[in-house]
Amino acid sequence: MTFKDKVLTACRNMGRRKVRSFLASLGVMVGILTIVVLISLASGVRQHINRQFESVGLDQIVIVPASGFSFPGRGGPAGRNTTGPNNKKIITPDDVARWKTWPGVIAVNPVISLPGSVNLELKWQDKTQSVRINEPLMRPGQALWTAKPEALAGNLELKDSGTIILSRGAARALGLEEGQLSGLSGQNVELVLRTSRNETKGFELKVQGISSELNTTVKVSTADCLAMKCWWFNNDNLLQTEGYDSVVVNCTDVSRAKELTSRFRGDGVQVQSLDIFVEMANRIVVTITIMLVML
Repeated sequence: MTFKDKVLTACRNMGRRKVRSFLASLGVMVGILTIVVLISLASGVRQHINRQFESVGLDQIVIVPASGFSFPGRGGPAGRNTTGPNNKKIITPDDVARWKTWPGVIAVNPVISLPGSVNLELKWQDKTQSVRINEPLMRPGQALWTAKPEALAGNLELKDSGTIILSRGAARALGLEEGQLSGLSGQNVELVLRTSRNETKGFELKVQGISSELNTTVKVSTADCLAMKCWWFNNDNLLQTEGYDSVVVNCTDVSRAKELTSRFRGDGVQVQSLDIFVEMANRIVVTITIMLVML
């Protein structure tokens, strides 16, 4: 039997059982379409994940002391637990100054974190609102899907000290309407720390800008955070004895960030990089895709 005869025989058999042939063909088409859709969805999700991480900055590295780092949800905001055992390595101003000279480093921004037990109140005129400080940290599990906040008034670049950036939610909580937000920029507000024994300490700050964030948060400079923390622990030499709680390093590109990661670890500190989370997310997406295709 020639190949032509085989084709003719197959066509005649398909014509005799039209319904079964149609259902078989439909099943094949549905299977192929399902595989194509799953692969396309997985590829789209992976690209979306990469874009979101890139918008945050794959060239960004977060450095924390080698021990004593606490993550959010475990007794307070991210930062070292100063009541725990002494850290083997603290991050000093000398470390920050030295890291700034390394090739491939664009900026080194130290961070001071207030303890979770600190109660913060924002006062303006006769209004008072509880707030929390928004820290510029990458953390495992932190939401990375929100867009970068925009400036509704003023600008969002903090000066060295004496200034504060309010979120839209904090400004609205003070009783301001949307059209009144720009009027708050440049005015003085008071950020009050309150202890459990009702002891208070106020810090007068000038509003530099208002961000589009809806939560009731504020941003203050590292110098102002240090002053607040020194008062809280009644220790004016806190930076010399405890060091910075973390440091955010911006590198020239992703490849340079990978190279610097091992170099920072050689300094005895703990390093977090978003590149690790991107790789893990991509692996998870690929694994799920393979499992769905096999099913």
